[in-house]
Amino acid sequence: MDIKQEQDNPEESIPNVMPIEEIITEEPFKEIETAETAVKKDDKPEARSTPSSGVAPKPSDILKAGFSGGSENNSSSLQAPKPTEILTKAPDLVGKKAIIKRPKNKIATVFGVVFVLLVAAFVAFFFFFYRVKITINTSPAPDKVVLDGKDVKPGTFNLMPGKHTIEISKNGYITYTDSRIFKVDETVNLDFKFEPAKTATLLGEKGYLPAITKDGNYIVFVASNGQLFSKKISDVNAAPIPLSNNAFTNVTDLFISNNGQFALLKDIEALKVVEFAKTDVINQNIAKLPPSIDQISSVTWNATKSDYFPEENSEIIYDLKTDSGWRLYLANRAHSQADILATLDPDNFSSLYLDWSENDKQVLLTGGEAGIIDLTTREYSTISKDAKFIFGKWGPQGQYAALIDDLGNLYRVKDGKVEKTEFKTKPELISFTANNKLVIVSGARPIEVNFDTLTSIDYAEIKGLETAQKVAVAQGVIYFQDNIGIEFAPLAFSSYQQK
Repeated sequence: MDIKQEQDNPEESIPNVMPIEEIITEEPFKEIETAETAVKKDDKPEARSTPSSGVAPKPSDILKAGFSGGSENNSSSLQAPKPTEILTKAPDLVGKKAIIKRPKNKIATVFGVVFVLLVAAFVAFFFFFYRVKITINTSPAPDKVVLDGKDVKPGTFNLMPGKHTIEISKNGYITYTDSRIFKVDETVNLDFKFEPAKTATLLGEKGYLPAITKDGNYIVFVASNGQLFSKKISDVNAAPIPLSNNAFTNVTDLFISNNGQFALLKDIEALKVVEFAKTDVINQNIAKLPPSIDQISSVTWNATKSDYFPEENSEIIYDLKTDSGWRLYLANRAHSQADILATLDPDNFSSLYLDWSENDKQVLLTGGEAGIIDLTTREYSTISKDAKFIFGKWGPQGQYAALIDDLGNLYRVKDGKVEKTEFKTKPELISFTANNKLVIVSGARPIEVNFDTLTSIDYAEIKGLETAQKVAVAQGVIYFQDNIGIEFAPLAFSSYQQK
């Protein structure tokens, strides 16, 4: 069939189409027709005639009109628009009048307003009520207030709930410290009078180098006349008694044997071993170690006995600085036998500080990097180069060691691993009181540090402790060397300190 025949008989080419009434109802169709009519009325009503009956045309009528081209004389018949008309009218259909305006959703608006109000209320509560209020007003006025690590002026502070650290200090008085978790709406009024720092008792005027015996029962020191004196710690009123008849000049190192019968010391003459059981001045010095004393930086000895060293305090390790570097010597107490233990690179150490662990196998070295010599293999190994370490000390049984760098930072050593802590102190201001606990001094305040948890207890300041050069702690009493001599005081708290 050719195209002309198809146009003359459109019904033969039209497929079977389901009447539109069976697909949709009349009402939706009327709504579409009404909307279309409304748009056309706004344009040119004469452009298209509408059925006069108002009844929706059948699909067959629409298709017939489209294929036959319609009749110009029949105004009631539905004519399909020509392509040119569609293209011409298309712009009009997307104009301003074609925009469908939807009604505003009042419920959404209400919810939006409510949400904004809730947010505003939350913010107001957060800033004005969900706070910790801390007021600082001491008498006399503090020299320094540190809140969460920052210097602030006394006043009122509104802080977020959680952990906060407060430190209020004044020279000559006991520092107030508090570090804990503060709760919501908590109010803290720090309105108190400073307590004067604790006073210390003078043990030996111009005395120096306090040292504690291993059992913690006696304090030994060098008196102003060069003699060694001892005092029982548990007897507060006991007077110091002399241990040596000989006088030693400018002692720089002092070690007391575990049984308290002899001492190892270094003075301006030599390394000396002094036996207290001998009463005559000459024979008390049982040994003088090498004569080149000016080349020796440090000395240490074994505090315990083992398979390698069958007697405690029987072996001595000291250093000698040579042109080729540092040499470490291992000698017996009588210095009848000595050999080279190790040779160290001078680039790694500007000086040396030695400490022999109580586990009898390890010697700790500082004075540049930090390292350990294993006495079973006589091998040296570096444990840290992260800082310039100037001091190192083993704790009881060698479980922990403490290091101090040139900036005063305290480090913890365990199993050959070095960890920096938040604490600061100075060399020789460290005293182990247990395997895992030590007391350090910061300013005039003793601080007990737990090396297991790295938590601390702050004790009350002690007058004179801020100038301490060396400390020793035992039985809750701290002995220290300051500009006056050897002084001591119990570790105590103030009435306002957190215990």
